[in-house]
Amino acid sequence: MTNRLEQRVQREVAVDKRRAAERVKHLADNQHLTPKTAKPDFSPGRLAAENIRKELKRAFPLVKFGVTSDYNSVDIRWTNGPTSSEVKAIAGKYEAGSFDGMTDSYDYNADATFGDVFGDPKYVFCQRADTLEGVRKAWQLAGFNPDDVPAGWETGDRWKCQHADAMLRAWSQTSL
Repeated sequence: MTNRLEQRVQREVAVDKRRAAERVKHLADNQHLTPKTAKPDFSPGRLAAENIRKELKRAFPLVKFGVTSDYNSVDIRWTNGPTSSEVKAIAGKYEAGSFDGMTDSYDYNADATFGDVFGDPKYVFCQRADTLEGVRKAWQLAGFNPDDVPAGWETGDRWKCQHADAMLRAWSQTSL
């Protein structure tokens, strides 16, 4: 019995050491970001929003992002530009965990060491808006005639288009 307890304690100590080393590495690798220790009065969402804004500006300098926050969440909005997946790859590492709809509870990720250092809101939402010009460009890059996109795309008539689902899929997967 004691042997099992000792093994468990050793595993926990090893995990704690690994996480501490990751935190130190995050600080060393991301000196352009603001750590929690520099702004202890900031909420997790506010600090994460500040850092996400910096990272997005570095990664996509030509795109204007709106990054807002409240205590537990960060909301990122932009038009055209990178895909939601590309933005989520940068912003998602700040999330403290994820919501489990099956148990109706929030599950914290103890291994989310990046957020421990630079801000860890519960939720990060990414919402990319489209324009008629952007959809036409994505549709053309997918190998189709850009004139097939209906002029009423932005006025709510997009669902009357025969290829609306395919156009949205092409747009959502194309970095502009």
